[in-house]
Amino acid sequence: MKFTKNNFILPSLTILDEQDQIIDAIPFFLEPKVLSEILTYYGEDIYQKMSWADFKKTN
Repeated sequence: MKFTKNNFILPSLTILDEQDQIIDAIPFFLEPKVLSEILTYYGEDIYQKMSWADFKKTN
């Protein structure tokens, strides 16, 4: 349950950093376009520079 922030729903997506610390847990189905945006946001470390709301405004 740790990896879903005690909110276990299937499907769940847990985003981990390089030290295996939980950055975010998303407890629901995602459309491919949204999943791609989330993976870009976290995969390119954009989350360290700007909020999700600001990121969405630029995309």
